[in-house]
Amino acid sequence: MSEANGVTLQAFVDESGTRNQDECLVLAGFISPSQRWAAFPDEWRACLETTPSIPYFKMRHAIGTPSGVFWHWKREDVHVKVRDLVGVIKRHVETAIHCTMPIALFDEIIGREMGGLLRNPYVHSMADDVRFSLEELRELRAVWDSTVKKRPFPQSG
Repeated sequence: MSEANGVTLQAFVDESGTRNQDECLVLAGFISPSQRWAAFPDEWRACLETTPSIPYFKMRHAIGTPSGVFWHWKREDVHVKVRDLVGVIKRHVETAIHCTMPIALFDEIIGREMGGLLRNPYVHSMADDVRFSLEELRELRAVWDSTVKKRPFPQSG
């Protein structure tokens, strides 16, 4: 969580990709004020439990041939469940963040020179995404305030 201009922001981020196995590492997630996230877990759980229900959601199970919790599901039913879950996310999210880091390029330019935590590509890529997203959130808020509330969002100095 981060506090920007008196608003507590919360991010949910997941990663995909493994060194020595994949070409890229990917981080993706969502940022919103904490108040908007408050109802998210209950609504997410209710959507998971809506018939046909699943105990958890992994996108890789929904892509291509249904697998995991979607094993033996009709493709159309998988699409409906994914659509409904995306709807839950959209109701609680201000902005999305993502970053793709080619592993070989990172190792060539940065990785070999760094030690410890700094050798982890996620550390570098996510720091830039969060900074950008906070700026993007300020811009979204400024548009909202100027058109709906008629007052500007305070800018940090």
